[in-house]
Amino acid sequence: MCADLYDLIEQVQEMMVFNTSSSIRGICSSIFVQFLLDYPLENDRIEQHLNFILKNLACKRMEGRLQLLEILKTLIERLPKNVVDLYCELLFFTLLLRAVNDEHTECRVKVQQVMRSLVFSTKVSSSKVKTLLNTVLQMGSTE
Repeated sequence: MCADLYDLIEQVQEMMVFNTSSSIRGICSSIFVQFLLDYPLENDRIEQHLNFILKNLACKRMEGRLQLLEILKTLIERLPKNVVDLYCELLFFTLLLRAVNDEHTECRVKVQQVMRSLVFSTKVSSSKVKTLLNTVLQMGSTE
């Protein structure tokens, strides 16, 4: 476990969102995803990286938001079941806010795709899916 690697990954995170070159964003995204999947990380470190992704879903650059949404979709598909299940509510409700608040249609469509991936994932327990959907239905009935 190398502290310098964590510093490097923080720089990679920034570049995958804010770099103007799509190829650099893509390369950084690949490095970042591979790091999360292969490097031994504690849950609080994984949560820190997920929070970075979720916080930056509100960044001004549409390309950065789309890159982050693609990363989330990949992580939902490839992270271990226990990790996806643990963070599914945080992911779902943050994505729900983005689905409502993003001004770009392309981003809203991508958010919906990621939400579907999460809800229909075999990595999310049926009880959590039920809770998510019940919460959304309750939100709709309070209007």
